[in-house]
Amino acid sequence: MERELQVRRRVLSTYNKTRDDFGDLLLYNNYLEEVEDIIFNIIEGIDVEKFETKIATYQRENEEQILASQARKAEEERKASHQTSMQSPIEPFEHSPADDACRMSITPGFGLNASGLQGVRPQPTPIRGLHAADESPASMVDMSPAAVAERSERARVAGGYTTALVERRAREEAFNCL
Repeated sequence: MERELQVRRRVLSTYNKTRDDFGDLLLYNNYLEEVEDIIFNIIEGIDVEKFETKIATYQRENEEQILASQARKAEEERKASHQTSMQSPIEPFEHSPADDACRMSITPGFGLNASGLQGVRPQPTPIRGLHAADESPASMVDMSPAAVAERSERARVAGGYTTALVERRAREEAFNCL
């Protein structure tokens, strides 16, 4: 496996064109296929000298383009690492007075600063009424028994539950025991 990775890295350091270097997608796909054929043949030991010569020839003919592509890749990596290091630290969690009761149970100094939790961003507010868990027990009491039954049936159907599934499974288990 390590040898395969070494061969792949070595070939791809020479054959390092990107999609932007080609005007036509078909030409780019043919290029990728040629590169994979070279990698496969070298790994499998098929005409290794022929493909090594092909790589050396390609490297001589396209030396400027290879160096330009390597420089472009190094510049992109440098920009990516620079952007990562320059990102602002995570803003503290903004809280309301209602959150103070919850904060009382947290040991001071454990991930807290003066304005709240460190490294935690506010979560999106859930849409009310989509789930039974979102509703308070008081609102469930106000519903009529028919409305509760209808809601329960819709939840079962939405979850994929039907009584036919229970009946079929019971029949299958009964017949499998015979």
